[in-house]
Formats: sequence, structure tokens, C-alpha cells
Amino acid sequence: MRWDYDQTISGYTRDKKYCTENNNKILDEVHSFEALIKVQTDIISDQYKNTVNIDESIVAINNGLVDLGIDNIRIKKHSNNLYKIDRDGQEDDTFKTLSEGEKMVISFLYFLELCKGKKSATDTVQKKIVVIDDPISSLSHIYVFNIGRLIKNVLLRSNTYEQVFVLTHSLYFFYELTDTNHGDRKVTQKLFRMYKNCNGSHITEMKYEEIQNDYHSYWHIIKDKQQSPALIANCMRNIIEYFFNFIEKKDLSNVMNIPVLQDTKYQAFWRYINRESHSLGQNIFDIKEFDYEAFKDAFRLVFECCGYNKHYEKMMKL
Repeated sequence: MRWDYDQTISGYTRDKKYCTENNNKILDEVHSFEALIKVQTDIISDQYKNTVNIDESIVAINNGLVDLGIDNIRIKKHSNNLYKIDRDGQEDDTFKTLSEGEKMVISFLYFLELCKGKKSATDTVQKKIVVIDDPISSLSHIYVFNIGRLIKNVLLRSNTYEQVFVLTHSLYFFYELTDTNHGDRKVTQKLFRMYKNCNGSHITEMKYEEIQNDYHSYWHIIKDKQQSPALIANCMRNIIEYFFNFIEKKDLSNVMNIPVLQDTKYQAFWRYINRESHSLGQNIFDIKEFDYEAFKDAFRLVFECCGYNKHYEKMMKL
């Protein structure tokens, strides 16, 4: 058998030796290139050390605070790469005196500077994806426009960043960031809706025209039977209150006393919607289970019996 297969075994041995020698040569070349890359990386890092300067960031943050109307707080240099917060007339523990809004503003301005620069002198420049989660959640309404303007100027109008994700609950802030020009928006922006129901969390692509105001958002929620029962019921109540109290100037109790709602299957809906006050503890209860179809029928009857069936049909089709 050895004599029969000698040619095959000799060929395998010869090929293996050839491949091993070539593999070792390639590995030596790889190690050589890695050494050259490390030398060049060290040179780049040394050069970056000469360019890192937090003084410009301090000036930018302080100018940003003044632009936002905060003129009694400033950032000072604490060491070569550290900051210190300083407030007029405050010697120590300045951070403890800051409001949630002030902390948010300072953090956001620092975040923008971090996006523009690097954490340390040894960091190399890399492609960046920026994610901002509702930066106005702790801020008063007066800051919304300025924060939106900063995001536009620093992030959205720059070619430095691969992608910028901004998440928000605020429709006003949404419109501040969204490009009003349809053509430009189609090229540079994509809009998504994130929502959660009994089946989990979902992200769907959204058209600009789909979002108008909170009133329309309430209608969007009640059309999804997988939403929380308490949320659906509360949105129905908000819609009825807004439409009849503020738009039609009608007393809610008179609206809800229509005969058809006295039917037994609509009693749960009637009791929930016809509560006189949100502030009375005895009138507040948690809906964990409810008949969605019965609530939906009763909700429709409110509009139909009051002569607004066209409005109901229009909103349910949106």
C-alpha cells in the first residue's frame, strides 16, 4: 500500500512544505506592515497632541450659555483637559446649585463640543454617528428653539457626521428640526415613528404630513387596539374634551348625556368619560381590561349623535 500511494503522499508533503513557506513569508510581511502602521499612528497621535486645545471649547460653551440666556454661569479651565463650572457669587459646590434645566444645557453644549473634537489627544479622527435622545425634556419652552438651532447649525448642516439620530416627544421640537422643503427633506432626512403596544416596540417610516398636532396623535393611538386600555380610554377622553369644550364650546356633561350612551354595554365608557374632574381621587381608576369594540362604538356615537360624523370619519381615516 505504501508503494501504491507513495506518489500521492510525496505530492502532499511537497505541497504542504511550499504552502507553509509562503504562508510564513506572508505573515512576516503582515507583521512588517503592522509595525509601519504603528509608527505612523504614533506620529499622528504626537501631532494631535499639538492641536488639542480645550480653550476653544470653553469659549464655545460659554458663548452658547449666553445665547441661551444663561449669563451667570460659565465654564472655566480646571487643568489641561478638565473643566470647572463657575457661578457668580458661588464659591464651592456650584454643581449642587444648578437646576435640572441648567445641567441639561451645560451637558448638551459639552456634548456638541465632544462631537466636534476628541476625548483625548491620543484619539484619532473617526467617522461619527450622533444619537440625541430628547434634549429638551428637562428644559422650559423658551430653550426649544435655541437647542434646535444648535443641532441644525452644528450637526445637520455639517458633512462631518455620517448620521445624526434625534429622538423626541415634542411636536414643536420635531418641526424645528424637520426641513420644510420637501425636496431637501427627501434627500437629507428620514422620519420615523416609534411606538409601543401590547405586541412590543415598533419603528415605522413616517410621512411629514402624518404628524400635525397632539390632537391627531390621540386619534392615531385609539385606532390601535393593541395599545394599553388605559391609554386608549384616556386618549378618547382627551379628544372629546378638546373637541367639544375648546372647539365647539359645549359642556361635556351635556354631550355625554345622550340617550344612546345609557345602554348597559356603554356604561363603562360613559362613567370614564363623564368624570367631572381629573383632580378628584375618588374619580380616578385604572382601566386594565375593557371592551375595545364597545368603547370604539360609544366613541363613534358621541360624534354621530352630535352631528359630527364627517369629522369622525375623516380622523379615523388619517
